[in-house]
Amino acid sequence: MDWGQPPVHPDNPGPYEFWSVHSIGISRDRRLFVMDREHSHIWVADWTTNRLVKYDLNGRYILDIGSPGPFPRQFDAVHQIHVDQEGSLYLSEIGNNRTQKFQPLPDADPETIVGPQVRGWP
Repeated sequence: MDWGQPPVHPDNPGPYEFWSVHSIGISRDRRLFVMDREHSHIWVADWTTNRLVKYDLNGRYILDIGSPGPFPRQFDAVHQIHVDQEGSLYLSEIGNNRTQKFQPLPDADPETIVGPQVRGWP
């Protein structure tokens, strides 16, 4: 089975319209998420602004972390993110040739943590 096509209106993609599929995931409630580099949503590793940005399921901005640079908590060409079973975030950067690990604080707000909510990553 396959589905999808290029967007009819690129600035406002509709259902099953994708520009640059990069990854997929399946949530615990069996929803399929398609990560489209050109139509960013959910947690986005943003290459151009060197941030990790969170959106809700309706595409509304929630928060972002990071800034450009070579120091801890700064990024250069964010390319991939992954979360382990303990909730630690791994963020790989091409420009800095490294992967940074972030661990949630014990009293962190669960709504602001990148959690292992999606399984089945390729």
